[in-house]
Amino acid sequence: MARDPDQVRKTKKILLECAIAVFGENGYEKAKIADIVARAGFSQRTFYIYFENKESIYRQILNEWKIGMLNVFSIEKGNRNHQMALQTRWKRIFDFMDENAAKTKVVYYLNPYIGEIRKEFLEKLKEMMDYEQNIKYIRSDVDTSFLATSVLAIMEALAMQYLIKNRLDAEFLSKQIAMFYTKGTSNANVEGDLHG
Repeated sequence: MARDPDQVRKTKKILLECAIAVFGENGYEKAKIADIVARAGFSQRTFYIYFENKESIYRQILNEWKIGMLNVFSIEKGNRNHQMALQTRWKRIFDFMDENAAKTKVVYYLNPYIGEIRKEFLEKLKEMMDYEQNIKYIRSDVDTSFLATSVLAIMEALAMQYLIKNRLDAEFLSKQIAMFYTKGTSNANVEGDLHG
């Protein structure tokens, strides 16, 4: 007898939501299928109809988050106001992380696969920054690999320290990172020895 497609989607969605909660509370290593199904109100048999094992449900959560995140990374091409374009990009990134806070926590909390995800993000950031360097948004003497690594570290730290904990919102964070990225932090009017 065939299963109702709507019920299949609903059951899988409930299992994924409960898995996100369990992984977010315990991390990947300490999370148990028994905890996921108990929270969902299903049997372990039901779990194995939809997922092969704990790793398969975890990887699906990570993959959905990663695809969503990569989709918001791009910058509007042809925008003459570089700071505004960057601010829009970072707002989309921080909005995505905020709107998917539980998944974002799963991605960064005790994740044995975080290295793979960071590698993909670094490649995407470097690709975007190389493009921006070619169109003169970024100075030619800037190492885009170093810059991409720095920006990713800043983005992750800001999201985990401020956004996920609801200390600062995406609008504020995006303005700050765009300003930092385009104008730096030094006061161009200050001259002389900083220690004098």
